[in-house]
Amino acid sequence: MRLLVLNATNQSIKAVLAGAVATTQPDFVTTYSDSSSTNFLEAPETGTLNNTTDVTIVSSPAASTNRLIKDINIYNRDTAAVTVTIKFIDGANTRILWKGTLQPGESKCMEGVYDTNGALKVSVPSVMATAIVGQVPVVNGGTGQDLSANTGAVIVTAGVMSANPTTGSDNSVRATSPSLTTPAIAGATLTGAIDANGATMRVPVTASALTATEGYFKWDSTEKLLKAYDGARDRGLSGYGWMPFATPPSYSATQASATAVNLAASNGGMLIPIFLAGHMLLQSVSLWNTDITLSRSWRWALYVDRGNASNSVDLVANSNASDTFAAAAASARTSAAASPPTYIPQGAYWLFIQNDGSNTFGVGTQAAGNGGMALPQYKTKNGAAVTYNPSTLDIITATWTAGTAVPAVRLNGRVAANTIAW
Repeated sequence: MRLLVLNATNQSIKAVLAGAVATTQPDFVTTYSDSSSTNFLEAPETGTLNNTTDVTIVSSPAASTNRLIKDINIYNRDTAAVTVTIKFIDGANTRILWKGTLQPGESKCMEGVYDTNGALKVSVPSVMATAIVGQVPVVNGGTGQDLSANTGAVIVTAGVMSANPTTGSDNSVRATSPSLTTPAIAGATLTGAIDANGATMRVPVTASALTATEGYFKWDSTEKLLKAYDGARDRGLSGYGWMPFATPPSYSATQASATAVNLAASNGGMLIPIFLAGHMLLQSVSLWNTDITLSRSWRWALYVDRGNASNSVDLVANSNASDTFAAAAASARTSAAASPPTYIPQGAYWLFIQNDGSNTFGVGTQAAGNGGMALPQYKTKNGAAVTYNPSTLDIITATWTAGTAVPAVRLNGRVAANTIAW
């Protein structure tokens, strides 16, 4: 159905169900416009259907008025399917406009039937459904190909159509035993799922560069590594196992933390780069605190660099926590993640430490070696401008101040079947 017109006082649109509903009558909403020599009006009609009793869903127009029906929408609110008939009433004559079945959550409108996801349902034309068994029609000088009922696939090569048998059925391509050959059709796009259950699926095997299109995969035959094009480069996907811990790049487990960075009270922050060569199940974060008196409070959040050339890094979900204690001597402090363990893939990360107490907070550091070069190992920023645990964190803003000592911090991870940090 498209547009309908009522132009007489004995014309209307009605709807009726084939039987009684299980729980709830379908809703209807219709919209129309009335035009006459003196007036133009747009209006809706709404209500519910009534089992096997006809319900007027578009009433008759007034005399000398044309009623243009713009939409008819019937929504099945029931828990079971309903069969609906929409009728055109013309005096004593009744014409059927549409009859069909609506599943729960589906709706019928002028364009057709929409499913529960809001997508327009499209039926395969009967000529296609019957022609697929037997000779398949072709164009552009190709030849037809006989296919057995409900099996096989069609391959087009140089204009010739041929069969590529497969097994199974469903809306996806199911290659349970044979290989799936895709023809080179310019501009073709595969949407939906490919189910290769019981078979194999292979990406290109080559040492050459990937096509410069984001999302393309290959197996690098030289480096023996799975790679994907990330929009700027070929990126290797690591197969390493779980990392038990990770520290800043220049940290030494044997060197004492003889120096400290005192984070200012009320939001003084510290930003520390940490790199993961493999995967980690993050359990907690540890640091060396140099304070010996008073109440101290700190919190942390972990951010990941997505490699998207942005100044902002993204918060890793559930990778944040806080810790408050009364300092009596310099000590190692460990704070468990919000929901341990948190899976973290390999990549470049930024650990953000913040003082959220009213006293300064000392983070132990190792004096910089660097062969005499003053190279940045961390950055700090003070004041209310340092927001804890936002969804993103700008790590380039000019108010960050670089430091050359190495912070004594560590990410602690689980390995094997452990339920605690390694």
